[in-house]
Amino acid sequence: MKLTCLTSPRQIPSLKTLEYIPMDGIEEVDELDEYLSLPIERVRDPLAWWWEHRHTYPRLSAMAFDFLSAPGMYHLLIYFTIDAHI
Repeated sequence: MKLTCLTSPRQIPSLKTLEYIPMDGIEEVDELDEYLSLPIERVRDPLAWWWEHRHTYPRLSAMAFDFLSAPGMYHLLIYFTIDAHI
């Protein structure tokens, strides 16, 4: 059986090649700096806030959805605490 590499070294551009990509008209936007410059506001539903701002902060909102939608571990903590006392 012969294994083949899907990405040959010839297909990967060198760093020197990447230096010459034209960057005219491309504006560097740092989502984190922009988000942190906002005044603090209180929200009842952070998931809803990130959903409303997902187009303004696409990367940050994706991270926020991952973080805020992670399942809680409280029930496991209670289970192991009760089990340890038995």
